[in-house]
Amino acid sequence: MHTFPRGESTSPGPAPLTLASLGRWVSIATALSVPYRSRMITDGDVVARWDAGESMTTIADSLGITRERVRQRLLRNGRAGPNRNALPSSAQILAAASNAISFKEFAENLAIPLQHARLAVSERGVRDEVQDVFAAVRSARQQIKRRDAQRPIIQIIRRLASDLGHTPTQDELASAGVYHAVLQKVFGSAASAMILAGLFPNVPGRPPMDLPSEFAKDTEPTADEALLFARSERIRRAGVDVEPPTGDDRPEKREVSGRAFIRHPRVVAWVLEHANGRCESCGILGYETDDGDRFLEVHHVIPLAEGGPDVVTNAVAVCETCHGKLHRWKERRRMQQELYVKIARLTVPDILLRPRDTAEPEDDLVPSGGAA
Repeated sequence: MHTFPRGESTSPGPAPLTLASLGRWVSIATALSVPYRSRMITDGDVVARWDAGESMTTIADSLGITRERVRQRLLRNGRAGPNRNALPSSAQILAAASNAISFKEFAENLAIPLQHARLAVSERGVRDEVQDVFAAVRSARQQIKRRDAQRPIIQIIRRLASDLGHTPTQDELASAGVYHAVLQKVFGSAASAMILAGLFPNVPGRPPMDLPSEFAKDTEPTADEALLFARSERIRRAGVDVEPPTGDDRPEKREVSGRAFIRHPRVVAWVLEHANGRCESCGILGYETDDGDRFLEVHHVIPLAEGGPDVVTNAVAVCETCHGKLHRWKERRRMQQELYVKIARLTVPDILLRPRDTAEPEDDLVPSGGAA
């Protein structure tokens, strides 16, 4: 049997590289879906993409090289750490913060790592603004949570008051499962609970208080702006309907000190409740009122004075600034059209085919959550 000397290999040596063998390797690479670069990638290619704001992962995927190769090329060209050119702008930062209460949630909204989110806030110089927005969002969420806890109790109190014909006593509330300790915890006091339920609090040592004249009228339309707001607030606290209220396609006018439209408090309540304290035009939270609510106003996209209906498909909840702009800004028509794009429930009323009033249009800008 033929033997080989120690250390001598039986395997043939590497075949010489020819044009034919190179072609075969290219074919194999293509078949395996390995990216084939028609030219060499230079450091300039990597740096240009980095300076344009791309991340290392994006550059690696675009150029068909590994992320480590990208990192090495950037390091030798003086680029290191997070790409500050790729950091979100101040506007993007504040928009993401407007729906967050912590940096973790904020980073998730931006879809970037937590350390990059902190760096972005620092680089853009908006740390104080972001912290203020976090506090506002936290307060708004606490208010929503508080209202969610109050609603079922308010519903029981109002139902009991309607059956009894007066403000329920402590014993009558306890018989319905609403105990004084619960009222203290959820509302701060029993008197506050009665007021939020639209009742007069009972006075110790005296007979139960009669029901207010307004108690059974919360859903009735009114031309009085103060009543409209008060009724809509009571509806919101007791829980608005899941389905949008019908409202009125042709709101009736009534003479008060001047002409005013009769409006539906359920429409105001439904629109404000579904806005959750956030302006449906610009997206910011309304300012906080004494009772912890976020102040917004209800605006009719097609004004009532121009034939617009008093329905939820023609009404939006907006901040005071946006409300004023929708009435008086020279670009208000464009702003109006943007509302139809942003808010899915809005529909354009078919008022052009209806006879319109010949009276002069009037400004129906109404404060304190009234419909306008």
